[in-house]
Amino acid sequence: MIEITKEQLETMINNKESFIVDFYANWCGKCQSVEAWVQKHKEKYEFSLPLYKINLNSDPSVREDFNIVHLPTIVVFKDGKEFKRSDAVSTIRILNEYIVKE
Repeated sequence: MIEITKEQLETMINNKESFIVDFYANWCGKCQSVEAWVQKHKEKYEFSLPLYKINLNSDPSVREDFNIVHLPTIVVFKDGKEFKRSDAVSTIRILNEYIVKE
């Protein structure tokens, strides 16, 4: 996953891009598990949308601006609009939906 800033995220939304973003914090153990899962699966498969991550510790306003309640939270954006959101329990299931398996 590529680390992005709040400004980059807002630009992608304004440009009506489609992508997945992982909202995380360094201290979050479940967030680290998601990162490891993504790295493991990126070796074998491609994802149908680009994957990004944003550290809530680097800009606390992100949590409020994007209504992040639980960590990790994965949000799928389609054409710049929120399409799907995970909670801590459904994160891997949602990511799994975007793996291209041949």
